[in-house]
Amino acid sequence: MKRPKSKSQPKPPTLDPAMVEQLQRLFTEAVAADDGLGLDNDDPVEVFRDYLDLCADEDADLDLKDDLYGEALGALTQLQVDVDYGERGAARAFEEIDEALAEAIEDGALSGGDLMMLGKLFAEAKFDPPARLKSALALALETPPDEGTEGEGSDPREALLELAKAVGDDPFAMNDQLSALLAAFPLELAEQLVRSFGNGADALVLQAVAGFLMHREPRLAVAAGEALAAAAARAPVESLLVERLVRMRPWLTPERQGPVDAAIRALRSSAKAPEKATAPKIDTLRLSACDGAGGHSLAALVKIGRKYVFATLLMTQKGVADAFTVFGLPKSECEMLLDQTNLGSASEVAGVGAAARMLALALPDNLTAQIPPPYKLVQIVELLGLGALPPDASAPQTIAAELLDGLPAELIDEAAAKRAQNALAEESFPPSWFEDNKRAQAVLRPRRRFGERVRALVKDVLPARRGFWARQCALSALALRGADEGHPPADCIAFALAARDLASDQPLEKMPLMRAIAEQSARVFKARSESGF
Repeated sequence: MKRPKSKSQPKPPTLDPAMVEQLQRLFTEAVAADDGLGLDNDDPVEVFRDYLDLCADEDADLDLKDDLYGEALGALTQLQVDVDYGERGAARAFEEIDEALAEAIEDGALSGGDLMMLGKLFAEAKFDPPARLKSALALALETPPDEGTEGEGSDPREALLELAKAVGDDPFAMNDQLSALLAAFPLELAEQLVRSFGNGADALVLQAVAGFLMHREPRLAVAAGEALAAAAARAPVESLLVERLVRMRPWLTPERQGPVDAAIRALRSSAKAPEKATAPKIDTLRLSACDGAGGHSLAALVKIGRKYVFATLLMTQKGVADAFTVFGLPKSECEMLLDQTNLGSASEVAGVGAAARMLALALPDNLTAQIPPPYKLVQIVELLGLGALPPDASAPQTIAAELLDGLPAELIDEAAAKRAQNALAEESFPPSWFEDNKRAQAVLRPRRRFGERVRALVKDVLPARRGFWARQCALSALALRGADEGHPPADCIAFALAARDLASDQPLEKMPLMRAIAEQSARVFKARSESGF
């Protein structure tokens, strides 16, 4: 027998009836275009144009369309990385992609389902869907369907959830899928849909909905909080859901914590008894040193049953920026992924304490940038058993002091610091450490001689950047500390000493590492100038 509903129970959210038929039509088209992850990495403009051509072809083979979607995803994902790092021609390539999209939209070659899947494609590749794509999808939603179009009247919310559940029993992957599918939708409709997800949802869907509390769009976070509160009023919820919300709360700005607090209050009142967590079986855990743009990573292999999980997190100047997990792999494939993740930066095996510290140090950057970390951070923290992870705003000199504490004096005195910087500059210097900002280019451009350029950088550019490089040195030292914290390797000590020097008032002219950065900056500028970059 069902419990009678109390008068105070919230009314289940409903969608705008005028849009239901249109949404159903779009989802029907999109189901046939659902994708897998492509592994090819061809020219992004050509692949994207090929995918648009297939979208315009009503008789296109659906398997081929799926495959090409995967190739386009791989190509655009690499393009996004290239754009982010200022690679030559990357920005222009994206402009060409936007121009090709504009042509296809203007020609009326794209159906509503294709527009939705294109929005998903851009979102999965970490690009914001272009405004013209969002406008075209909004227009498609307003356009009545052709007579005879099959729309069986099923709930569009259920169609969306069906697409999301195609990824399996992983609420974090489901949230990624839902977020990508909604990326090109009008914001008001996306809010309605997120709010409706709590209506009669199972535990897995509610875990996926919780991820919208960390969505970049604050209005979707509010909608998710309302959805979870409404679900809690109808049936008991898993205690794990409450635990995850409590975990993520400190990672959000005070303005973003409101919806989380409201959801926690509602969920606690109907939460089931907590279940005992299984201790993680970490096979390998590695941290990488920083590249020249401030990027560094965590990568781990965790054993679950007879298979392994590969997990990695990318941290940048804006905090924890991306997360990736693959479940059910043999160890050999996980090790291959681990090797690929560490390409380009020095790395060391680390303990869980160092991993937790590295992530905690990145979270204040998320708060400063007002960009929440990805929801999968919750998943990876649980996989590694890192516990609570409050943001840690420790200064570079504090990190360096902790790493150097207790080491023999002959390893950390002034003479040792000079030797360490010489070693970094000559033997362990990261090739990606150089200045490529507008200020550096303005200083380098009018000068022709290598020596003049180096001196100008040390005098006029690097003083304002010593805080940045101090932090890169401190974080690199932490990453390279190794599992035996009592006996850190030479590079860890060297980077920590460099961080200590940069955080002091020592003149930059006396720091070999800073001169190495200036020399590398001058070499890169010369090479790019000669190649017309």
